[in-house]
Amino acid sequence: MSARTWMLARLTGALVPQERAEQELDAYRDEVLYGAPLFLAEYEGAETEVHLTLDAARAVCDADAASEARGRSWDWVQNEHGVWVQFWTHEDDDRPLHDTGGTVTEVRVQRPAVASHEAVAA
Repeated sequence: MSARTWMLARLTGALVPQERAEQELDAYRDEVLYGAPLFLAEYEGAETEVHLTLDAARAVCDADAASEARGRSWDWVQNEHGVWVQFWTHEDDDRPLHDTGGTVTEVRVQRPAVASHEAVAA
């Protein structure tokens, strides 16, 4: 019996059948894996990283930009494709100058395709 099944049994006061507990755990895994977005942080010359939040992904790119800044400032804008693009700003009026090389893209894990014979059985 898994720790999760045991905890559920203790909390509800009754033992939960193993099959039902495994179904609940699978449903929970699906919700977490396929429900939440992930954020892909990319910066030119650095390794791509995956993060659980937009802020964490942007922070990685901000750290990379900081190492190249030499007194410059940067900002972010979301483009027409939903990708966050980091850019250098003008020191006097904050207008965009050019991209820093940092981007953050929201991605989602896709559910595996169901084979046609499995769809009929369900």
